[in-house]
Amino acid sequence: LDGIGEGVRLDAVVCQGSVPFGPWLEITGVREDHVITGLNGQNPREVLMPLLHSPEVPGEGHTMAGVFVDPTPVTGLPGTSAASASLALAALDGRPNCLVRPMHRFTPEGYLIASPLTEALPYAPRMQLQLHCHSPEQALAELRARAEHDVERHGGRPPGAAIIVSCGARGSQLYGEEGVESRTLRSVWGCDVPTAGFFAGGELGPVGLKTYMHGYTTSCLMLRACA
Repeated sequence: LDGIGEGVRLDAVVCQGSVPFGPWLEITGVREDHVITGLNGQNPREVLMPLLHSPEVPGEGHTMAGVFVDPTPVTGLPGTSAASASLALAALDGRPNCLVRPMHRFTPEGYLIASPLTEALPYAPRMQLQLHCHSPEQALAELRARAEHDVERHGGRPPGAAIIVSCGARGSQLYGEEGVESRTLRSVWGCDVPTAGFFAGGELGPVGLKTYMHGYTTSCLMLRACA
């Protein structure tokens, strides 16, 4: 960022507002980039309908698809494979490990139509998918947990400032009132932290070591003076 000096540490905190449930499923067939025609070698509707009505569903909310993506950066990591794995695991600390996308409907054939991942990353065979449930309770619990984790990683020190970008479908549309997430962050920090931000129709943030466009997400950039 322009104007950010070398003495400032930046940490991303990405809150997708959903909790996983059910088994991992392998995508085995795709049509037109975002139409999934096979899961575990079977018809998607036949695989998903029992899961969507199972006791494993964690409460009420919108069911979405969480797709696990490669945790290494686009250019690859330097050094040996062991060093690469170590760096990737370190960078994954406190970050999401999948992209969460809405599931829209089944076609008459039972194929699943989901929101696209990215322009450069279509759904493809061998990708792993897990169902996620998105709700106000889970969104707020995740925001608190990830903010607490961020503070713990810095010895209990809250950020000196924060930039917060939230999906337009969160805020009062999700919680029924304004300022819910701001109050939650303030309670975690234990003080008033200077913040700036806005609502958006797509939020940037990392999954592993790569940056993606998210949805239904609150993406925070925490700024601290280097100790």
